[in-house]
Amino acid sequence: MKTTPIFQGNWLLLTFSFLLSTTIHAQTTVSGFVHDIASGDLLIGASIQVKGTRTGAVTGQDGSFRFTTSEPLPLTLAVACLGYKTRELVVNADSEYLDILLYAESYTSEEVVITASRWKEKIYDAPAAISTVPTAMLEAQVLSSPMLVLQYTPGVHIEKQGTERNNIGLRIGGRLLANYTQIILDNRTLTFPGLAYFEPSNSALSVLDMDQVEVVRGSATAIYGPGATQGVVNFQSKDPFKYPGTSVEVVGGERATFQTSIRHAWHSKNEKFGYKVNANFRRSNDWKLDPNDPADSTSMAQMHDEIIDPRTGEVVYNTEGSLRKDNLGYGTNATIEFRPAYDLSFSASGGFSRYEGLYWQPFGEALTQSNEYFGMLKARYGNLFAQLSINQSGGFNNDHPSFNYRSGQIASFGRTHWEGQVQYGLHLRPIHTRLILGGDFTLSRMNTQGLIFGRYEDNDNYDFTGGYAQTKTALFDQLDLVLSGRMDYFKTFKEVAFSPGAALLYKINEQNTFRINYNLSRRAPTMIALYPDFPLVNYGAFDVWYLGGREAQTFAEHPSTVSFIPGVGETPGIGMPLQAGYAVVLAALGNALPSELITYLQSEIPNIGGFSQGITDRPLENNEPLGLSNQKNFELGYSGRLTDKLKVLAEFSLRTLKNDDSQAVQIGALVFLPTLPEDLATVVNSTLDPATLANYGLTPAEVAAIFQQAAASFASPTTPLGLVETEQMPEGGLPHLAYGIKNARKINTTVLDIGFQYSIMETLMFHGTYGHAFKSAGGIAPPTDKFILGLYYWQLPALGFRANLNMQYIAKWKVAEGIYAGVIPAHSVVDASIGYQWPNLSLDVTATNILNDKYRFPGLPKIGRQVLARVVYTFGSGV
Repeated sequence: MKTTPIFQGNWLLLTFSFLLSTTIHAQTTVSGFVHDIASGDLLIGASIQVKGTRTGAVTGQDGSFRFTTSEPLPLTLAVACLGYKTRELVVNADSEYLDILLYAESYTSEEVVITASRWKEKIYDAPAAISTVPTAMLEAQVLSSPMLVLQYTPGVHIEKQGTERNNIGLRIGGRLLANYTQIILDNRTLTFPGLAYFEPSNSALSVLDMDQVEVVRGSATAIYGPGATQGVVNFQSKDPFKYPGTSVEVVGGERATFQTSIRHAWHSKNEKFGYKVNANFRRSNDWKLDPNDPADSTSMAQMHDEIIDPRTGEVVYNTEGSLRKDNLGYGTNATIEFRPAYDLSFSASGGFSRYEGLYWQPFGEALTQSNEYFGMLKARYGNLFAQLSINQSGGFNNDHPSFNYRSGQIASFGRTHWEGQVQYGLHLRPIHTRLILGGDFTLSRMNTQGLIFGRYEDNDNYDFTGGYAQTKTALFDQLDLVLSGRMDYFKTFKEVAFSPGAALLYKINEQNTFRINYNLSRRAPTMIALYPDFPLVNYGAFDVWYLGGREAQTFAEHPSTVSFIPGVGETPGIGMPLQAGYAVVLAALGNALPSELITYLQSEIPNIGGFSQGITDRPLENNEPLGLSNQKNFELGYSGRLTDKLKVLAEFSLRTLKNDDSQAVQIGALVFLPTLPEDLATVVNSTLDPATLANYGLTPAEVAAIFQQAAASFASPTTPLGLVETEQMPEGGLPHLAYGIKNARKINTTVLDIGFQYSIMETLMFHGTYGHAFKSAGGIAPPTDKFILGLYYWQLPALGFRANLNMQYIAKWKVAEGIYAGVIPAHSVVDASIGYQWPNLSLDVTATNILNDKYRFPGLPKIGRQVLARVVYTFGSGV
């Protein structure tokens, strides 16, 4: 009989018991709290992770955490929280309690951003090229316009056009009016999508209430929609819970500048309810055209003294032969917020602003006198976000009209813009993926009272609806894949467009990232490209008529010439019948010949035949209607810290743009009659009767010479005598030289951006950027080179002396935008600021363009030096 040794079973049992006991004893429990070292506040959402593993926890509402791990002791914990320096600490034994203190990120340290994905993340984790302008930089300069806070940011080009007026372009490019950068304030769009236009002076932007600015370079349409093909600039105002109290700001200086702002914020002691109120007033004298400058004198000569309401013929304004010199603006806004729980909040905001001042468009100088109103409701619950906003502006008033100086007519640009967004984000932890889902809509309505959009006034809506998704997946510990897709329905074109994107992020470590991006963006032409139907400039003999690209502009199969000469009218062909030219010259001769001879010459008019062939200043080419554009972007980028003191970014971008809309360009053709004098002499010599002329002591050749000389006084190779209209020009009135929007078939732009920040010491930072645009094919090239170098000094804590010095050099830049064309010469601009911060008081002085190296966009006033001083006083916490 076979037997089994009993010790064998016991041995197996003992072995199992030993292993179980070993496993139980290897479990280590880690728990505790995470605090802000300065305030002592408990931190929610801080991550505590065993280094080199995925084991860890996140602090809850009370700032506590707890987890167990089987990793052997000692343990190295990595503790991270948005806005704080990552900290590592060693756990040597099983602990029941850890009290972990984190330091907030300092001025030059790693930033926390939300703009790239509408999701809080570290800047090195963002799937886009992004830079920030923190509070300390915003407060260290005295600026005439809030937009100028961005002028030293890598990859940003600010086109300064006056004391108040600026336009922005990303990747060092910029345009006079059109703006394909999405400008937002607290997630509310400030750029009017239908116009691709942003007026910072007539908005709720206030440096006194500005906390941080984030700039996303490159297309961001997947999250923000078709208006963000160039990028996003996100202004973030100060939170009333974080910045309570009352502050008053007064700015004064050159060009009769006076600005004052007040900000008051309060929150309840339990931090569930808070509000803030802002109010501001601004006034300054703008730079002016110089009547002694030939180019400026020519522009001024084309401006009308009397501004007329074409509907009534009433003169509503007199320019007195010059552009308005002063800018005036004021406004107020308020925000109320309720936070019943740490992850639940509701807010409502609204405001009003008014701006009176100059602005420039591709079709000439204009004065705006308009109001802006806005309202916004916003709610957030955890990772669910929803928002509804309305912007309304314009409103026509003949007592304070808006108008174009060169057309001499009023311009009404009333608009209403509704916008809504909803977004939800979640973590799919089993597949290490973050998913963002969202949707939005835009409804834009214009009211130009028939003065701007003419025949399109009742058919000019600009609406689109979109939905998007973005995923971010950790493929490996150091490699993330970001995929995005957006579907938009453009109601104007009754067309659906898909915009996909992808990015790979290789994180060398927590502070160094390589990035590859590709995306395809679709965008509709702007309202100002589609719907205009009005005269731009009145030259007396003819006007320039701007017709948008909603429909084609075509020439007749057998074109005619509309003459500038009174009485000639429209005649078939390109040129002028010699009979008409003969009659014009004869009428001009008047009393220069005997009356009997004049009577004879008049009797010969029916016998004058022939045609003087003219030439046009451009081919007669039909202009096709506009459609959706197609933009492809490819980017390579690096951002990170090479050392503790040196922070670097380098970005290479290639953009291919198809079917984009150009600026307004001439479509119709001017007609010249260079051979009219000779043609008239020939027909006169062969038609008139020698015997009759002998009675007056003249021969046909002598009369022909008289006609040739008279015709030469107004017909020359450089003086147009007529034009060829497109078939879509309105009937009646002056001859209309057609302007419109051309379809730019293909534009390739390649740009390199490099930037660095070097902390010489904790309170002294040296920074620089360099942008280079390679040769642009098919479009207007941006400046080829742009350098910025600067120094910032401040004291820690933020009290005491502060100063900065910045220099930027911009290479020459060739532009052609509507009636403004030419070269912006290479120029350097040096700015300097000095100030002092007391506990409740600050004083700063800034000199912009301190060397007075004047520069300008062609046709605009020259920009010179301006010195401004600012005092800010804060009245306490307000809690």
